[in-house]
Amino acid sequence: MVSIYDVQYLKACATSAMRDAANSRDIIRKVKMETGIEIKVISGDEEASFIYENHIAENLDKAHSYLYIDVGGGSTELTFFNAGKLVFKESFNIGTIRLLKGQVEEKQWVEMKEFLKLNTKGLSDIVAIGSGGNINKVFSLSNAKKGNHYHLNCCGIIIKNSAAFQ
Repeated sequence: MVSIYDVQYLKACATSAMRDAANSRDIIRKVKMETGIEIKVISGDEEASFIYENHIAENLDKAHSYLYIDVGGGSTELTFFNAGKLVFKESFNIGTIRLLKGQVEEKQWVEMKEFLKLNTKGLSDIVAIGSGGNINKVFSLSNAKKGNHYHLNCCGIIIKNSAAFQ
């Protein structure tokens, strides 16, 4: 694909799974040898920063607070905006692959829930925006219609799927 589209610059990043994999160095070395592509393993904070850097805040109504949720295979990144400004970005080791493999403990859910409660205390009308293939798949399986609102049983947050903003 890189040669077909004559890509001039490529940045390859690995996230949660590679951060935790015992053989990540071997995989990175093999990919480099076979493709010439150098992979950088990024932290959860760096991963969450990419969400902020995609300029989503520029398109949000400043009258509301927004919780941007990106669920991946190994982690979930939460990025919170209030009055059009970044308030926090946090990564939790709760992802779909970890869930399917039984690698997420109850205390991790509690930690994420408590983090949200603490950092959104006193705010109302919080809109959650879900992104990524995992959330989009759940949304499509729910038979919900684009633009519908759902109440999340945590901190009074209203969920809107990202498809509603496309």
